[in-house]
Amino acid sequence: MKRKKTDVVQLSKIRMREDLRLRLVNAAERRDATLNGEIVHRLEQSFGRDAEKQTMESQVEKDAQILNLMLAKNDASADVFRKLLHEMQLRPGWDTKKQTIREIADVLHRHIYNPEIFGEE
Repeated sequence: MKRKKTDVVQLSKIRMREDLRLRLVNAAERRDATLNGEIVHRLEQSFGRDAEKQTMESQVEKDAQILNLMLAKNDASADVFRKLLHEMQLRPGWDTKKQTIREIADVLHRHIYNPEIFGEE
């Protein structure tokens, strides 16, 4: 009979160093859990972190592909993007204040529509 994913199963004879067992026991006591509960909790957390890391890595890869498409062989786009990042770094928390967002937009506008190039003042 095939087991269901939700079935609870018993593993027999897990071997570990005594110092690790004691650390698990202490952690279980702090959480008011059984030793088994602590081990299961930590295993589930570990798999959750792995999934989050994989999701983040996937998103970073997608973002990199988008940036490459935007900036590849286009010095002007790369220059504007560098300017935007620079202005954002100068203003931590820039995304929480409308005035700061407006300041960045104005800087980018002046950067793109440089009066020296377009003959404006």
